[in-house]
Amino acid sequence: MKKWVFKLLTLGLVTGCYSGKKETVKLSIILFGYDSIACYYGNSTELADLRYGNITDSLFMDTILTKARDRKPDQILLKPGGGAGVLGNWQHLDTLFKINNYNNTKIDTLDEKEQKLFNTTSIIPWLKEHEQFLKLFLPREENEHITVPSDKTLTVLIIDEHEAYAYNGTNVKNGSKYTYEELGLFLATKKSRSDFFVLIKPGGKSSYKSTLDILDLMTVKKIKNYKMEEPTKVEQAFINELQN
Repeated sequence: MKKWVFKLLTLGLVTGCYSGKKETVKLSIILFGYDSIACYYGNSTELADLRYGNITDSLFMDTILTKARDRKPDQILLKPGGGAGVLGNWQHLDTLFKINNYNNTKIDTLDEKEQKLFNTTSIIPWLKEHEQFLKLFLPREENEHITVPSDKTLTVLIIDEHEAYAYNGTNVKNGSKYTYEELGLFLATKKSRSDFFVLIKPGGKSSYKSTLDILDLMTVKKIKNYKMEEPTKVEQAFINELQN
């Protein structure tokens, strides 16, 4: 066989192998706060199909979801900036994509190019560095001194990143286990009551993300009166039972 024929066959084989390789598609969504976002495909140099919009704009969000169904991204990266309400926006988008059967969403930081281009900072590194200042995401200080009868207080024990346990009053066993989505639906029925109060209690093994998710749920469901406390010994023992 002549050398040039062999080279052509080799080149065709290599080209065929590469053409069969699946391209990795990544969708990045920048959260500015104030319900405003930007999204693009690829990396921060390409910025393919860059779009700006508002998460409360149903037509815009339908376009984003339709595009995602067409392109089938391997990853959907939610990147919170430093604007007001950004954690609530993060929870809203994460829930929206999961409802539409996208279970590949991931929280991520903005890289340097994104921070310069979109003129925003990435809030995630700051939160991890200042984890002890979680109270920044809690209600205003006046709620620290609110006294509410126990039968009007809902205590939420954080089990893990998917489930929580909630009960009224003082009997820890007089409650129910909820997914975060189910808990959100339950809270939505209570938000109009001015005397309704929520105590959030992360267990000893609760992750940082699960705590933020519950705090975001308070914002999304417009719960005005809530604060975070350490669980009692009885509550911690009960959380340990639920986690086993």
